[in-house]
Amino acid sequence: DEDEDEEGKDQVADSGTDESVVVADVSSPVAATIGFMRSDFVVLDALSGQELVRLNVGGGHRSWDFMSDLTDATAYTVVFVRSGCINWQSSAAREGGSGGRSCLINGFHGREVIEVAQLDAQVNGKTVLLCGSEDNTWSISTVEEHEGDDSHLFLKKHNMLHHHVSAVRALSSCTIASLDCASAQDVTYVFSGCGKGTVVAWLFSAFSTSTVQVSYSAQALTQWPSTRNSKQAHARVMDIDVVKHGANGAILLAIALSDGVIHIVKFENNLFHPLAHTKNKQKCVLGCSWLDASSFHAPILISASTSGVISFWDSNEHFSASTHNSDSIGSFLDISAHQSGVNAFSHVVVQETTLFVVSGGDDNAVTLSVFDITNDDSETLTQCIALTSQHSIASAHSAAVTACVCCSRATSTTDGTRLLFATSGADSRVNVWSVDTETKKLTLESSHVSAIHDVHRLSLLSESPLSLLVAGKGIEVVVCEQGTPS
Repeated sequence: DEDEDEEGKDQVADSGTDESVVVADVSSPVAATIGFMRSDFVVLDALSGQELVRLNVGGGHRSWDFMSDLTDATAYTVVFVRSGCINWQSSAAREGGSGGRSCLINGFHGREVIEVAQLDAQVNGKTVLLCGSEDNTWSISTVEEHEGDDSHLFLKKHNMLHHHVSAVRALSSCTIASLDCASAQDVTYVFSGCGKGTVVAWLFSAFSTSTVQVSYSAQALTQWPSTRNSKQAHARVMDIDVVKHGANGAILLAIALSDGVIHIVKFENNLFHPLAHTKNKQKCVLGCSWLDASSFHAPILISASTSGVISFWDSNEHFSASTHNSDSIGSFLDISAHQSGVNAFSHVVVQETTLFVVSGGDDNAVTLSVFDITNDDSETLTQCIALTSQHSIASAHSAAVTACVCCSRATSTTDGTRLLFATSGADSRVNVWSVDTETKKLTLESSHVSAIHDVHRLSLLSESPLSLLVAGKGIEVVVCEQGTPS
């Protein structure tokens, strides 16, 4: 166009699903041909056929990438995998060029990250993240912050733990007071579950190696079940949640398995003690969580399954059990929340009188279920917890919802009227929802397209500004300031 503004000439603009636009200057472009000659990576000038670059990378079947300056193909960076290492070679960019710059970051996991849990106590003022992966390992990382004008959060990986023979699908932790009178330090345990129906208890440790360096590690102590059960070996551990049990340093675990059974196990003196299991076999249990409120004599267990139902279980009589009780427990309340599987849910109790549960499922919906809690010793649990309302948004995501997290840690908000939840799923979109505690309705506050595919978990890093960790085929930190994600 002859009337086109001169400012926009000789530029190429490209936009993608990450909601960003990249503009490149192509005033003096160089046409180049890249390919392989036997085991050599070769770059040729497309017009003259002159050889510009030749590198022996071992052949085109290897993973490789190439970046060059648009106006100078000799200013390049080549990255390729060979002999079990990441290799790179770059030339000096010409003055004013953009080639030659490269950035390598430490690897996180070799396959998808399918579980993220926060250590229930900070270490040296830092949030510690536990990540489980399809590569049969779990890792310990800390949330760090870059200093300077470009201040932002990033993850620093400290250790990789190897023990399981299949994917680590569940992680949970609990910190208790040390029973050793000579030690005033608290003790932190980590529990990991894999696809072979086993749970391993780890002793977490963090110690200073210098004035600025801290070493993070964990030691495997024991596993559950102690003897191999052929039936249980075919069941996957789908979720683990823990709660402190009594004043003797015991921890109560709820272990959800893919065969539809939830096992309640006590961990004490570095040993597992089975207490009970759920009856009325559900379909595959996808998640479980303890509801610990002062209105109850003992924590209530909440579970979600592929049947689309959220169930409540009474474990009161087993809280005082010291040995294995063969009697199983039954659900006292079952609520239909989705048309198919409930992949994720999160809950919060406000002022000890109202329970808010937000869930996401295979039906692409996000559902808010509100329960009234009454404190009357004469009433049964069925009467103490009653569903009062449900609000469902049918097309909350364009694909299955696979992750949900409560973004309001306190039991009551500053204004007393609003709670925040975040959801994500197979559409790689992170949605932040507000819940009005008076109208009991869900409202979409903000939405962000994540760079992570196959999102499995969301984790809350901070409330102000709202920072979320997105985990799946990679890791991303999303920071939402004044409702606008970045």
